[in-house]
This record gives sequence, C-alpha cells and structure tokens, in this order.
Amino acid sequence: MRGKSKTTGSSREVCRKPRRLAPWFDGDCHAAKKTTRRLEQVYWRSRQPQCRSCNSWQQALADCSTLLRQKEQQYWNSRISDAAHNPRSLWNSPNVLLHSKNADPHFTANEFATFFHNKVKTMDTRLNGWIRAPVCHLSN
Repeated sequence: MRGKSKTTGSSREVCRKPRRLAPWFDGDCHAAKKTTRRLEQVYWRSRQPQCRSCNSWQQALADCSTLLRQKEQQYWNSRISDAAHNPRSLWNSPNVLLHSKNADPHFTANEFATFFHNKVKTMDTRLNGWIRAPVCHLSN
C-alpha cells in the first residue's frame, strides 16, 4: 500500500497487516466506529472540553460501545440457538470463544506440580534465601 506523508508530502511505502475482524463486526459497526473517530478528530482540533463537539464525541463513543456489545451478544445468541440441536457444534462455540485449542493436554497433574515445585526451588536458589518462604516437598 502506498501513502503520502502528511508532513513532507513525499510518497513512501506503508506496510499494513490485515487484522482479523470479529465475526459480528459488520457495516453498522464500521460506520459507527468511523463516525466516532471523525467526531474525536473534530474534538481534538477544537480542544475545548465543554464544547458541543466533546458532547457529540462522547455520545457517539457510548453509542458505538453499546452497538458493538449488542452485535456481539446477538452473534453469540444466534450461534448458540443455531447449534441447539447439534451438541458437537454447540460445545465448539465456547471452545472457539475461549481459544482452547492452544491448551496443551499432554501433561499430567504431577508433571504440572513438579514443574512449579522446581520453579520455586530454582527461584529460592537464585535469590540465595533472601525470601524465606517454606518450599513444599512433593511425596513421590
């Protein structure tokens, strides 16, 4: 993407990574956000906290937040109601929401406890006993 620098007027290469939008972010959300940004720019140009532009911007910001919250809620309600008769799809919805695919299920509770036990021991050694907290001993 090529763009002009506002300060020098020279053309330079601008690298912009595409950001994955939320599934509920539609045209209404985009328009509300665009209006909010425009009103914010008007406010910052005037720099008067008690002016009409400040009130307009604050109202647009509140409306935009409400709209985004409503759209998200509608999306998840619709997704759950659509999957009501399909248990696999229904349980997949919270997994997508919680990003549970990133969790590593290949360790046991004992390995988890051992890891933290060793971590505490290492920190105690590094601090040379500055902090005197009892270290729990695991029984194997």
